[in-house]
Amino acid sequence: MPPAQALLQPPPAGLRLSANEVSAIKQKLQGVTPAWFARLSQLLQSADYQLAQLMYKQSPPIWTPPTPPQQPPNYDANAPIELGPVLYSLENPLPGRILADIPAEWRWLVSTAWWMIGEVFETNNITTQIQATDFKQLCVVVETKGIIADDGTCYGLQPYEQLDEKWSFAAANFAVYWLSDYLLAYLPAWVAAIWPWKPTAFNTNPSAVIQIPGTRPQVKIALVGDWGTGEPVAAQILTEIKATTPDFIVHLGDVYYAGTSDLDILDPGEETHHLISMLRAAGVPNGTCFTLNSNHEMYGGARGYYKVALRDPLFQQQNGCSYFALQYAQWTILGLDSAYFADLKGMFMNGSIQDPGSAQINWIKSVVKSPASPQKTIVLSHHNGLQVSDDGSITQTNLWTQVKDALGGSPGYWYWGHVHNGIVYTPQASGTNTQARCVGHGALPFGNARELVSVPKTSVPYYAHTPLSPTSNLVLNGFAVLTINQDGTVQENLYELGNPKPVWSTGPSLT
Repeated sequence: MPPAQALLQPPPAGLRLSANEVSAIKQKLQGVTPAWFARLSQLLQSADYQLAQLMYKQSPPIWTPPTPPQQPPNYDANAPIELGPVLYSLENPLPGRILADIPAEWRWLVSTAWWMIGEVFETNNITTQIQATDFKQLCVVVETKGIIADDGTCYGLQPYEQLDEKWSFAAANFAVYWLSDYLLAYLPAWVAAIWPWKPTAFNTNPSAVIQIPGTRPQVKIALVGDWGTGEPVAAQILTEIKATTPDFIVHLGDVYYAGTSDLDILDPGEETHHLISMLRAAGVPNGTCFTLNSNHEMYGGARGYYKVALRDPLFQQQNGCSYFALQYAQWTILGLDSAYFADLKGMFMNGSIQDPGSAQINWIKSVVKSPASPQKTIVLSHHNGLQVSDDGSITQTNLWTQVKDALGGSPGYWYWGHVHNGIVYTPQASGTNTQARCVGHGALPFGNARELVSVPKTSVPYYAHTPLSPTSNLVLNGFAVLTINQDGTVQENLYELGNPKPVWSTGPSLT
């Protein structure tokens, strides 16, 4: 990869990398295997292979090599296919449109970091299987009809479809925030003094448990995940959420592309424009909203999440903390941060609530000890507790084990996002008494997940699959409303865009 790629835009005077410095970086990179390399390379190679397989299986195949895609060593079948284009993009310069959106004084540093990460992978023979001509042909195909993967991921060029080049902002933010310690080991020492990107610290000071007066006849909570796009569909979803007259709105996380603050360099102001401004425009009252941390907000170092979203009066009941609790009618509702201490080497894709000081876990134990019990607990998280494999099998994730251990048992209900779909799981799916729901279909485009077609209805009685239109291969976005009645009964309603009636319901019934 030519080092000139890192210098597509000249840095301001005094911040220029000399030819000797570029040469020194190249020498340092030879044969180096950073600590983060092994797991991240496994993840990206697996996702690259999945995308290559998707291309190869098209009719006709979008594939030039004489042999099919080769499964990489230590293949991870659960690697998210949405990361499929990352290795390919690391072997190419950041798109010109992306660089044009970066202030000139930082353009050189961002593109240098991008180049260096690509060099580390290339030096260690971790390269994409996808050829440039095939990738260009893929873009031609998806521009006309789109391609839907087995998990419902939509490959297209429109905003937030998987070949939208602005996803580079997510990867670039992840690099400059979370790989900076490694990058700075290769860059000249003076760069460390001006490096502007530092992750925000984890807040371990939650509000006291929010007690909802038992005199209220019911409490209605709207739940929407992966909603922070700022697109018209997100505004439509919010309008329909408001029509259900909820007492509270909980966003289960993901503000795109990287949940940036107003002061960030790469696509600044996402938390402001894609979350807060949307809620304000809809007239949502202060103190009635909650928002969870997510992998995409972690790509921005959680800077936008903590320093913008949680400082806004809309979310004032969280006290600037990423986890919270409400209690009403025998029920405890726990909003958890499954993102901050998720696997860094896995790009925060695999959720975790285990912070080094166990602050969140100790807090969970203190909250559910009295009067709640595991089966009288409703858990809200960004990351999923259940994983559906491409063969239709369903397994518990590590996050499920962590939550169960902290609670002393599996919860009565669990809602999450992260997976871009709306899915209802019965207790049979998890082998527990938990009613688990995925509502990660708030605003991103997605298609019919073929892997769910073969899952028995005894495990998944409903998943979102209504076409956006008779000619579209996309599926309607949606949200959920959870109503807890004064007597402790629970009513669940799942909605699809444009339909004022729920498409799936349960209750009221005692758990």
